[in-house]
Amino acid sequence: MTVTQVIIHPKYIEASSSGYDIAIYKVEDAPLVNKMERKKIWPVCLPEIDREYAKETTFVAGWGITKEREIHGQRVQVKGIPDVARHASVTVTNCEDADNFEYPKGLICASEPGKDSCQGDSGGPLVGTAHKYSDANTKRYSWIGIVSFGVGCAEVGYPGAYTRTSCFLGFVAEKFNLKSDFSAAGGNPSWSTDCPEGASSRQSARHKSWYRGNGRPRSSVRKGSRKDTINPVSEEKTEPKPTVSSNNTDSTTEKSPQYFPKENLVTIQDFEPEKKEEQTKDETKAKQTKKQKISKRKQKNKRKNQNKMKIIHVN
Repeated sequence: MTVTQVIIHPKYIEASSSGYDIAIYKVEDAPLVNKMERKKIWPVCLPEIDREYAKETTFVAGWGITKEREIHGQRVQVKGIPDVARHASVTVTNCEDADNFEYPKGLICASEPGKDSCQGDSGGPLVGTAHKYSDANTKRYSWIGIVSFGVGCAEVGYPGAYTRTSCFLGFVAEKFNLKSDFSAAGGNPSWSTDCPEGASSRQSARHKSWYRGNGRPRSSVRKGSRKDTINPVSEEKTEPKPTVSSNNTDSTTEKSPQYFPKENLVTIQDFEPEKKEEQTKDETKAKQTKKQKISKRKQKNKRKNQNKMKIIHVN
């Protein structure tokens, strides 16, 4: 399919620091006409805007790499992208890791021993059960996440991070001149990471009265005839940031992990910053030593010339 336009979220800076890791690819859809076939190619359902999906089994799919090597104790991904799409089942978990990394808002995290998205999978879908549209006979799936970033692939204690699509439904809809309600910013304080302000705008919502201008919820707003409501937010709740005790001697010796976006292939050079620093230091030291030797040589030659002049003067 031919890509006609790419629209990056205006608040996006870098996946693991800013969040907002989402872009829209508009394509010529002519090749898809009359090509829809169940169990082969079929539209996915949109996510439920009030569902966290905690501890649910989901599936991530993509054309990313599937193997890793270890070189000098460092895990490195093997270059080369498979030509066959694969999928893996992962369980939704909290966006927390062994290093107390402060994950940005607007994410859904998932992990499973030995299973994960990897380099080359970025932008791929994370799908979960579409509870509203599934029954005993038919199971349908919802598009709940987009592969974003992580530490390595399937590293123990480090879940994969996915952009939570329900936060950005308004952003997607308005780019096609449509309207869609979305998970409100700050309206889900019980979630592992809540939706960020500006993920979607009030103008893009089907029910504008549910939201404020920055995408935050209005208090006590019901969703039509449904019983569930958008939780009122009287004031923004902030959780204390995790800290590392100064008495922990390991904190001075352990290396902090490197968070890589999963659209890039990782090479051995990416895992050897210290080696590069050492090489730079050695080169600098060598240059300084060379300058010192040249300086000493000049001083020595200067003293020799002075002695010669003195001898001539005496004679």
